[in-house]
Amino acid sequence: MEVRVSMAEQIIIEVIGGLFVVLLLWCATIRYARWRMRTDSNKAYEWLHNNTRDYPGESHRKTTEIAKATGLSEERVCAVCVADERIHRSSKQPDQWSVWRKEPESIYNERGPIIIEVQNDVNG
Repeated sequence: MEVRVSMAEQIIIEVIGGLFVVLLLWCATIRYARWRMRTDSNKAYEWLHNNTRDYPGESHRKTTEIAKATGLSEERVCAVCVADERIHRSSKQPDQWSVWRKEPESIYNERGPIIIEVQNDVNG
C-alpha cells in the first residue's frame, strides 16, 4: 500500500522537522552554556578558596590574578564571579573578589594598631 503525500503536507512535515532540529540545537546550546558557566565558576571558586584565607589582608584577590591562575579571560572571570553566589565582589575595589566576605578587613582588626611610646630621657 502506497501512501501519497501532497506537496503542502510534505512542506509542513519538513518545516516541523526543521523546527524540531532547531529546538534541539537551541536546547543543546543552552545546556552547554550552563555547563561552561558552572565549570568555570567552580574553577574560579576553588582557586579563590585555596589561595585566600579568612584573615585580614588575605581574603581578596584581583581579577587579573584569578584569570592568570585559572586560564580564563578577565571578562570571563568577571562573568562567572558575578553569577556565582558563593563569590563576593568588593564594592570599594570592584576588581577584587573573595569567597569569605564582601569587603576586605583591615589588617588592624586582627592585631590592633601599633602604638609607639616615645620616652624623653632628659638627664639633669
